[in-house]
Amino acid sequence: MALFSVSLAEKGMAAGQTRSETSTDPTTLWRDFNQTLAACAKQVDAFHLTLQAAHKLGAVKGAICMADAALQGKLVVRLSLGFEGASNKVLAASAPGRTAAFEAFAHDQMLVVPDYASSDYSPTALEAHHGVTGAAYLPIRTRRKGAQGLLLAVSAPGKTFDTDTLVLFEQMASALGTSLERLASSKPFVLASPAELTELPAGLFEAFRRCLNTDDIETLSAAILEQCRDFTGSNLGFVGYVDPATGYLNCPTMTRDIFAQCKVAGKTVVFEKAGGLGGWVLDQKAPLIANDPSAHPASVGTPPGHLPIRRFMGVPCFSQARVMGMIALANKDSDYTGHDLRIVSAFADIYAAAVARFLSERELTASRNRLASLYDTAPCGYQTLAPDGLVIEANETALRMLARPREEVIGRLIITDLLTTTGKALLADQIRDLNAHEAVAPVELHLRRPDGARLPVLHSVSATRDERGFVQQIRCTLVDVSLRKALRETRDYLETLFKHSASPIIVWDSLLTITRFNQGIEQLTGYCSDEVIGQPLAMLFPEAERAALMERIGHTRHGGRLESAELPICTRSGDHKTVLWNSSNLYAEDGVELLATVAQGVDITDRKSYELALRKTNRALKTLSHGNEILVRATSEMELLQGVCDILVQVGGYRLAWIGFVEHDAQKHIRPVARAGNGIDYLDHVTVTWDDSPTGRGPGGMAVRRGEPQVFQDVLHDPRFHPWRAAALERGYASNAAFPLKHKGQVLGLLALYGDQAYGFDPDEMRLLNELVNDVAFGIVTLRTRAAHAALELEREHHLQRLRETMEATVQAVAATIEKRDPYTAGHQQRVARLAVAIATHMGLSPQQIEGVHFGSLIHDIGKISVPAEILSKPGALAAMEFELIKAHAAAGQEILKGVKFPWPIIDMVSQHHERMNGSGYPHGLAGEAIRLEARIIGVADVVEAMSSFRPYRPALGMDSAMAEITERSGTLYDAEVVAACLHVLHGGFRFDEPG
Repeated sequence: MALFSVSLAEKGMAAGQTRSETSTDPTTLWRDFNQTLAACAKQVDAFHLTLQAAHKLGAVKGAICMADAALQGKLVVRLSLGFEGASNKVLAASAPGRTAAFEAFAHDQMLVVPDYASSDYSPTALEAHHGVTGAAYLPIRTRRKGAQGLLLAVSAPGKTFDTDTLVLFEQMASALGTSLERLASSKPFVLASPAELTELPAGLFEAFRRCLNTDDIETLSAAILEQCRDFTGSNLGFVGYVDPATGYLNCPTMTRDIFAQCKVAGKTVVFEKAGGLGGWVLDQKAPLIANDPSAHPASVGTPPGHLPIRRFMGVPCFSQARVMGMIALANKDSDYTGHDLRIVSAFADIYAAAVARFLSERELTASRNRLASLYDTAPCGYQTLAPDGLVIEANETALRMLARPREEVIGRLIITDLLTTTGKALLADQIRDLNAHEAVAPVELHLRRPDGARLPVLHSVSATRDERGFVQQIRCTLVDVSLRKALRETRDYLETLFKHSASPIIVWDSLLTITRFNQGIEQLTGYCSDEVIGQPLAMLFPEAERAALMERIGHTRHGGRLESAELPICTRSGDHKTVLWNSSNLYAEDGVELLATVAQGVDITDRKSYELALRKTNRALKTLSHGNEILVRATSEMELLQGVCDILVQVGGYRLAWIGFVEHDAQKHIRPVARAGNGIDYLDHVTVTWDDSPTGRGPGGMAVRRGEPQVFQDVLHDPRFHPWRAAALERGYASNAAFPLKHKGQVLGLLALYGDQAYGFDPDEMRLLNELVNDVAFGIVTLRTRAAHAALELEREHHLQRLRETMEATVQAVAATIEKRDPYTAGHQQRVARLAVAIATHMGLSPQQIEGVHFGSLIHDIGKISVPAEILSKPGALAAMEFELIKAHAAAGQEILKGVKFPWPIIDMVSQHHERMNGSGYPHGLAGEAIRLEARIIGVADVVEAMSSFRPYRPALGMDSAMAEITERSGTLYDAEVVAACLHVLHGGFRFDEPG
């Protein structure tokens, strides 16, 4: 049972209050604290008072932690503020390193941590769980023993305590330490007087008798508790015994009153280690009266939910100096006395003796049951025979061997009835020898079962004799050897399978020495078993890889296994074979000692060769695919060449790839233009030519001269590679292939590849790579042709631009010539052109059409060159004949331009710009869609410009009048779509006098 503790919430202190809410004058607070502390009679009250004062000084959380001698001096939370569920918790570090609370306690000095985030210290696990960011730690000292505890005061987040507050904290902790010395010196109880001890209550011996007449420990425990509570007047209590097997305290009476009132989740009646005052009684093996429980050093307070303990008495139960259990009583209305102790001690003696007896009987029964169980469940059969062979006793194993129920065997079965003639003779000889000797050799008998089957057993006998030495009973032991026979047959089968299996099988011991070598591995390696048994396993592996392979295999000595492990095996002839191994370990009976490792393999040398060839082919196909992507995507020759080199290295996995073009200088150099891979500086240190010199007799030079792919599979040993060998080996190149870049029989250059393994290029791979090289050569020619075409196209565009500029200058000159004859309409055609182009652009015409509208507008009145100047500039109204001459200018313009080849329908624009949608125009009376769209656009622009401008025969009518005209006659005289576009342009701010 735990000691009583005070809840701060019950005292009116709300956890988390700020100092401003509870602040008071420090001098007044210190005076009140000292006076109240001096009046405290219990430790828990002193603890509560200290936390309450710390809270008033601004601590949002706090705790009193005391060193517990039973826990090797660890700090235990005795009372807390704001740390829910912390009571009786041991402080533990939250992280490795320096914990602030432990440092302050160990060095017996105040320690303040304003912010853990910027501190070298770490909080305890309790503080970390509650989100503490900073705190002050004040040692609680006694004069005789120094630091005995710690006052923990937590500051508000982002704040720290000022110096005056820290001084008050330190003084409070010191005063609390002095007070604890006073409170700890009080006596836990006063022994009763001798007169009290002689007075025994009535009915005590009758109570003893009732307790002694119980049948089990549970009933006895309940009776003892009931009597002790009645005789002492206790409200609560328990009686428990110590289980000798576990050392745990079992309290079968705990549920009778305490469980009904206790609010703690996970209540138990078994305590692995009893704590508090009850634990003190068991540890000290002494009785305890604590009428002020909180003042006792062993007090742990009352955790939330536990019943409060106001008074306590505990008595250990001894039997032969051994603690058998204890009786604990609590909450008597008055103080416990020595008289109560004497009565309960008497019950404790009864309980101890009874527990010792019950436990002994329980162990005896368990031992008897164990022996019976061992006899019946033994792995061998036991039976007892009368001298005539009658079975008078048998265990369950023997009955299972006989395959008969007990009632058909015991006292009914003669063992010889189950034996063959040979078996009867063997048994008779065995019993005859037993009469003459003490020890008799076992024999193998075959017992007949009800189904007719025979069970082979190894039969051993011994005798029970009378005082004269005559045999009274024959004790027989039967061992089923059918499994042994099956194992022997299985062993022979497995041995045959091992020896003659076509699969390689090898066995080695814990020292990695070969112990078995079957026919399959003899055929694989060429060694016979006599040559290798007793030799190190390492002899089978290639020397270059031996150390690494043995380290890998060495793991089998520590429980490891080979699972689908590919290992190279060196044959007697020096060839290498690739074998896929799986292994399993054989252990001694203890399951620890390794006896041997058995490995079975599959020769996958050919399969690996096929896989390697397939990987190379797949690699080449993948490279070819990516190369084709580059061919399609590349827009320049350099992009193509560098992209192909990058793919050959990144996708193809070649160590170096480069492309060079042939030079026709005196030395016939091959000039590198693109490169990628490992050691690309290689080309800076070597020379490659295509002449018949040493530098031209490598794969590259030969590929250019012969026009066919060339490969050197082993650069280390091929004498032709001598000029480049040192640089190549330094960069890890082991093989080299070169492919000519050809187009229509002409070699443009070469592509060279370097592999990191000798014989790294196979025929299929070379064929696919050559296909890629041919595509690259085609790509080079294509890009060069495309570049030439682009240059021609650019030149053509420049030529057309010059023609346009010439044409525009010509048109502008013609327009200027016309306007010189009609000074009143000077600039008319340019203004019409600006508006017409704006309309055409808004309508979404193509750039080609818009350009035609521009040029057509500039010369739409070219026919006026045939009209006399005096008519063009006449200020008054025109006569009918004069107007007809004016109208003839459209047809005249058509006649003037009919020999000029324009890229646009300019002649139609000039001749049709006065035609109208309803056919009322001139010179041909065209209507609707028969009029070109460009002419309809120029016609609307011409009307708007003419009406808004001055003429010799009238003043300018203005833009509003022009817009009204085309709006009113939209669809009749003018194209409605063109009118809508013109109005949108004009409303959008178009002005004739702004430059276009």
